[in-house]
Amino acid sequence: MIYIKLFFIFYCAALMRGGYAIQQLFESLGYQLFSHPISFDIFALPDLNLIQGVVLLLGIVDVALYCLAAFFQKNIVRIFLLLLLILPGIISAIYFPVMIRPAPLEIWKGESGSVGDVTGYSVLAVLMLVLGWSSTLLITRVFKYSSRCFDLFEHIWILVGLSAGLFFVSETMASRKVVEYTTTLRTVQQSSGWLMRQLGTYSAWCAAHPHEADQSCQWADRMHGMLLAFSYEDLENFAEFSPDSLAKYYGRYGHEVTQQEEDQIRFEISRYNEQICPVIDLGSGVKQYTLSHACETAPADFCVFGFRYEDEKALDNVGRSFAVSTECVLPKLLSLRDKAPGIIEGKKVAEQERAWKVLFFYMALAFLAGIKMAGSSIKLFKSSSVKHSLPPASPASVPVGEPS
Repeated sequence: MIYIKLFFIFYCAALMRGGYAIQQLFESLGYQLFSHPISFDIFALPDLNLIQGVVLLLGIVDVALYCLAAFFQKNIVRIFLLLLLILPGIISAIYFPVMIRPAPLEIWKGESGSVGDVTGYSVLAVLMLVLGWSSTLLITRVFKYSSRCFDLFEHIWILVGLSAGLFFVSETMASRKVVEYTTTLRTVQQSSGWLMRQLGTYSAWCAAHPHEADQSCQWADRMHGMLLAFSYEDLENFAEFSPDSLAKYYGRYGHEVTQQEEDQIRFEISRYNEQICPVIDLGSGVKQYTLSHACETAPADFCVFGFRYEDEKALDNVGRSFAVSTECVLPKLLSLRDKAPGIIEGKKVAEQERAWKVLFFYMALAFLAGIKMAGSSIKLFKSSSVKHSLPPASPASVPVGEPS
């Protein structure tokens, strides 16, 4: 009894896994089939139940068409097809580790780009492959079969191959958008965390010296929470909530500071940098910078963005070591904020296109592959059942000789 249960559980688990794959695609696109509140019980979501019901119905239709197509074949072919149908269940019943998990290890609610369940897509591909194969065999049996139909399908198959090439080119472009998003997010997080660490050291220096009342020391304490958020939040929150000007970065809680207060904060931090990381002028335009664990050089492309925000001495900061790199990091964060909306939109469009392509192109390709396989099966079944007989030999002509 336990073996029979395991036999059927294998197919039910496979169909459930296919339902999860489709549900994850819709989640990545931001769609839900019902407006019910999201439940934390993933097995009770109404949209998931409906999708799994549709996949189960497709599985039942597939099995019915497959068995019907096998019924019309010769005995040896029929037995082979039926054994092929039940073989996965038998293996699963005898060797339990073959069992397919009914749900993936990770399930994302409302997460974009979560379209990578290979097992679920394999189940859907098999369903569409069987549907194309069995329905084609039945249609060719009901209607008069002509090999020209499959000769015409060869042209369609070539076009499908070309479209597959375009699909992979489009996938490469989408991957570039995702990589650009990831790179930008990593730059925001790492540069924010780096500046937060430097300002933490600066705050400790302020507490150890009679400078706690300085505006820059108070500002450094206020910046800690903002930079901490930037160091772990996603790019969407950074683009929406980060300051859009240097005056707001140096201000209080998103409000712009006066030019005089901004200049005072920057002057005090510059004075601290000169004290901790002095610059030695060697003459002839050559300068020696201090390099240590407290004096770090910002990436060159960080510092040059100061030109965008009216810093005429931005190039002087390239290659220079700082104890607090506000003159390089803050302009870089502003430039990333300006680029972020386009990067976010590009990633969103790329992921939506990827999800639709996976959902429709991948399923359509599996269905067409089933039709292609049906054409080969018809030729194979006919060649094994038709006996080719030699034409009857014509009687040999015997020349009639003249009587002697």
